[in-house]
Amino acid sequence: MPTYTSTVVSPLHIGVAVVFAVAAVVAASIDGQWWIGVPVALVILLIGVHVGVVQLVVGPEEVRAGQGPWGGGRRIPVAEIADTQAAELTFGQVLGVGLPTGAKPGRPAPERPTSRLTVRPGPTLLLVLHTRERIWVSTADPAAAASALRT
Repeated sequence: MPTYTSTVVSPLHIGVAVVFAVAAVVAASIDGQWWIGVPVALVILLIGVHVGVVQLVVGPEEVRAGQGPWGGGRRIPVAEIADTQAAELTFGQVLGVGLPTGAKPGRPAPERPTSRLTVRPGPTLLLVLHTRERIWVSTADPAAAASALRT
């Protein structure tokens, strides 16, 4: 039974997908072949929804973090999590610019130093694994998610 769940939707991602989907139909319609633009538009919309949604589910045994509204995602056993922190990411950090990686001078970098499931600036949960990998996840209430992991 999950102790915390969150679904974050980025209107920007969805909006951009709608614009490109409409453009695909219009471009195909110019040549009188609108039926070609429609499936292309549907694929664009599905991709936009997939990359514009982040789900986080915290349970007593594992954390599941993934993109898209269709479930799935990465499953992380709670025993592999060394630390959790609530964070506020800037727009640049959402894109990976200036995001702390956890690498230290004199220490080898983790194999997967940083993973991001971030779709907008603002509240974000940071999971630090025992392998030193850092996973940033957009969530509505990172403090509540971190608290659920500590209990």
